[in-house]
Amino acid sequence: MTQNLKHQRWYLLLFLSSIFFATCSGCKESNGIENHKPENNVPSEVSPSPLDGLVMYEVNPRFYGDQATFQKITQDLPRIKDLRTTVVWLMPIQKPGQLKAIGSPYCIQDYTALNPKYGNSADLHELVKTAHQLGMKVIIDWVANHTSWDHDWITKHEDWYTKDANGTTTHPGGTNWLDVADLDYESTDLRSAMVDAMRYWVSEYGIDGYRCDYAEGVPLDFWKTAIAALKKESPDLLMLAEGGDNRLYEAGFDLLYGWGAYGRLAAYYQGKGTLSAFLQEVKDETSTIDQRKQRRLRYVTNHDLMSENAMIGVFKSPEAALSAFVLSTFVDGVPLLYSSQEVAPTTSLSFFEYRTLDLSAQPEQTQRLKEILSAYTQTVQVRTGSRTVDHAGGVVFITYRTDSEQLLVLVNTTGEQQSAKIPISWARKKVRSLPDGSEMILPSEMILPSYKYQVYAIK
Repeated sequence: MTQNLKHQRWYLLLFLSSIFFATCSGCKESNGIENHKPENNVPSEVSPSPLDGLVMYEVNPRFYGDQATFQKITQDLPRIKDLRTTVVWLMPIQKPGQLKAIGSPYCIQDYTALNPKYGNSADLHELVKTAHQLGMKVIIDWVANHTSWDHDWITKHEDWYTKDANGTTTHPGGTNWLDVADLDYESTDLRSAMVDAMRYWVSEYGIDGYRCDYAEGVPLDFWKTAIAALKKESPDLLMLAEGGDNRLYEAGFDLLYGWGAYGRLAAYYQGKGTLSAFLQEVKDETSTIDQRKQRRLRYVTNHDLMSENAMIGVFKSPEAALSAFVLSTFVDGVPLLYSSQEVAPTTSLSFFEYRTLDLSAQPEQTQRLKEILSAYTQTVQVRTGSRTVDHAGGVVFITYRTDSEQLLVLVNTTGEQQSAKIPISWARKKVRSLPDGSEMILPSEMILPSYKYQVYAIK
């Protein structure tokens, strides 16, 4: 929704402005890594977590047209699963409002009614059933901050809404989101009704969690109470917050957006920032969290970003975007794919519009994403080990180590060929190249073509 775009822009402006005025001493790297202090490091192996190996795929239902949408998504689930995804996130599936509306799916008229253009209850049941049979979880978008102007709460529960100085229901303060009415969480009855509405989708359809839109706009104590109540009944519920405030973890969320790291990463690929700034942001976002219970969502695009600027417009080429995706995927967190990323569109795509996209139109791009995520899902155990992240000459070196396994990820983040000195502990060792498993002896130095990446394992 419009608030998401504004929030993203605010974070990006903050990071870009700080980068512009910062020193660029880290812009020019040497061609070796021996003298570089790792930017990020996890000191010891941690026990396995349910969050290990998660790969999320954000489904925009409107990319499947405006008829029989649930059925089309269900038919597409095997292809989505083949990308090595484990969680399907459905953007809002509830009935959208009409009064003062601008076409946003985040303008909800009824929290427990389906958008009739998507299909009926039986269609959604079949979608969730099929996803579960394929071994995937299904989470849905939840918009708790506001409703449409024609939601029946407007007339039945006027006191559940924020009022202006004249006592009139108003849109969220400090915004231009005129298509929605702001909810007032001072009302205990509203809080109860919202939790009941969230329970409905779990009990009726068996959904596995929520992506909570504009989570920072809703009081933390509501989230804490709501999540505790939901997880008491469904302990494995997955909760993703669209927000970056670490206090949302304390409220019970499992995943937060990696807004800061994305901003630094995009700035670097646009020549406005440094790798050191990106890696430091990753460290800052995760240094105080419990990795068994809490992670950041990592991405190079999503519905808000793609609506403003095509991924290729941000990263300048499909190859650059893939290298950025490898970096964000392996550096830490839970990777996200957005529907359309597998076809690398060259223009922005509004998420307000109904359209039909051929998501199989770019098989080479799809295959490369599949290979990246195959390597990621094959290395779940070793990535619970100690981690170091280093960089030199535009090449990032990510290593993981346990008592029985080691992993090395090399990413050339530049548009030029780079000579990369292999870490001494890896040079001239027999390794497996992932995801295909082919074996080779690593040289002490290797040439990486522009935006090339490699993943190697020793076991």
